[in-house]
Amino acid sequence: MAVFKNNTRLGVVKKEVTAGTAVSFAATDYDVRMRVLELSSLTVEMDDEASKFATGDHTMDEAIPGIKKAEISFNVKLAPGELDTSTSASSLPYGKLLETAGFVKTYAGDLLTSGKYTFTPGRAGDSTTASVAIIDVESGSSPKGIQYKIAGAMSSFSLGCEGTGKPWVANFKYQGKVDSVSELSAIPVYSDDDGLQTIGDKFLDTTVRITGVDAQTGLPTGTPIEFCTNSFALEAGTEMADIECQADASGILHSTIVARKPSIKLNPRLLKLSDWNFWSEINNVSLYKVEILGTHIEVVAPRCQIMSNTISDSNGYFRNDLMFRPLRNIAGSTQAEKEADYTISIDDVDVTA
Repeated sequence: MAVFKNNTRLGVVKKEVTAGTAVSFAATDYDVRMRVLELSSLTVEMDDEASKFATGDHTMDEAIPGIKKAEISFNVKLAPGELDTSTSASSLPYGKLLETAGFVKTYAGDLLTSGKYTFTPGRAGDSTTASVAIIDVESGSSPKGIQYKIAGAMSSFSLGCEGTGKPWVANFKYQGKVDSVSELSAIPVYSDDDGLQTIGDKFLDTTVRITGVDAQTGLPTGTPIEFCTNSFALEAGTEMADIECQADASGILHSTIVARKPSIKLNPRLLKLSDWNFWSEINNVSLYKVEILGTHIEVVAPRCQIMSNTISDSNGYFRNDLMFRPLRNIAGSTQAEKEADYTISIDDVDVTA
């Protein structure tokens, strides 16, 4: 008897060449360390409302299956990329996850010495889709697998640290059309050679800073204020929609991003109002550059407004739970730069043998 256990699940994500056209997975695609991997929905829309016809009794007719869609979610501990200066090669396998969550990826630096990946939200990434699959593996010496595969998928995104010393964790939830549910005789495995060997970053030796921004130029003008926090959260606020089409067997061409409403949440230790008056700053629509600067990972939002605050207890002392809204970067010189209301930067680490 087949027994499928949640501890032996495997996940895979691959960018599609054409939005909504499923791609095949190669052995090298199983290269991301996914955690808390869940098939959060696998649904077929049934025409249940019209399944009763006039029979003179209460019996029912067949329901017609329609649109087929699913959601797959997981999280990833963010780690620096790998740079091999001997071959001028850089690797950041989970970069494809950020791209298919609507971020535009760039690489800055010299592959012979050092480099940095940057990810910014932008319209250019609104329909960068992926094929995504979960494989449930049977117990036993000759196991089979059940693969749940979706295509034309895009993901929501959040990033944060849930306490001092905790890892930087990115959360992804893909929604897409069901491409197939199939049984596999050959079970793929995680690719140790293609996955990252670098260790995930943690929320220590990290600077959390806000700097006042000029309302007219969008440039920092104030004195930087460094906060003492024990957590932070970046929510991309991505809103997605399925492009429905009768020509597709699933009823969906692909998913696409239709809106972004990002927010950054910080919980600094409550300061004297003479040091920083959060109440007047909220009411005066003061704008700030917000920076979370870790060892190898950074989040920078050049122009933010404080939207809310709450005074909360933290082990007997008070913290100020603040929510910032990233705004249009008016200091940018191009449309892409103006649209980049925040940037996630990830360093390369030299792993040359």
